[in-house]
Amino acid sequence: MLKKLRLKFVHWLMVGFLLGDLAVVWFAYAQPDNLLHIYFLDVGQGDAILISTTDHQHILIDGGPDGSVVSQLDSILPVWDRQLDMIILTHPHADHSAGLLAVLKRYSVERFIYSGAPYSTDTYESLLTVLQEQNIPVQIASAGQQYTFGDVSLDLLWPMAGQPFSQDPNETSLVTWLRYGNFSTLLMGDASANNEQTLLSSGTISDIDVLKVGHHGSQYSTSPAFLSVAKPEVAVIEVGANNNFGHPTQTTLNHLGDARVTIYRTDQNGTVEVTTDGTKYRTLPRSANSAISSPSQ
Repeated sequence: MLKKLRLKFVHWLMVGFLLGDLAVVWFAYAQPDNLLHIYFLDVGQGDAILISTTDHQHILIDGGPDGSVVSQLDSILPVWDRQLDMIILTHPHADHSAGLLAVLKRYSVERFIYSGAPYSTDTYESLLTVLQEQNIPVQIASAGQQYTFGDVSLDLLWPMAGQPFSQDPNETSLVTWLRYGNFSTLLMGDASANNEQTLLSSGTISDIDVLKVGHHGSQYSTSPAFLSVAKPEVAVIEVGANNNFGHPTQTTLNHLGDARVTIYRTDQNGTVEVTTDGTKYRTLPRSANSAISSPSQ
């Protein structure tokens, strides 16, 4: 009898220690660290970007081509936090939208932002149906809208309000400008050089720190004129290994090289994390095989 009591005591003592450890971890996570974290997720040939703000709000931009995005999110967010404050879908192509179906099954979502561009595929229509079934608030995006998350702001630069939708979904891609203090990053989705030129003509583009390269580094985006104004120090290309599109093209890599931009690629570096306190920032590729280092920042 005494032995059983001792075993029970040890058991509950261990449970108490475990709960105490979890409480400490939760408390530490719950405290704002005043850092903005941007994760360019390695989801193969597609885009998925997780933004964790200074007060632990989470924004997901695109979901990649399949459900692998969920394991990426699970590896970053704690097990007790299964909520996304916002999902932004840049455009309806499957390599940006398909993974969101798996995300909606696992995570609760406060609101969903997209262009509203028509696109007739089973994947896209299924996504819109699930959003309706889950009663998730949906908002049509247009340039000029701004969302604030504490000290972090997210501005929509494209598409322009009132413009007819292009028949090319890439031309409808949402472009977002993320800012925290003196740090800023431009997230181009699959926007083309045509979109870049319109943004340049409107005077919207200014000096940034980090560029999410448009359209996986295709030859149809990231023009020298655009780079000469944006002046990024770091560029991240979300791209899959051995893809069938030749992404990123040597032309785009040359443009970035000529502009003296440090390049990170998810096919070579895995998930790439950018962390900033609003003044300084650092870029950390999560792949152990990465040999790329960023410039002095």
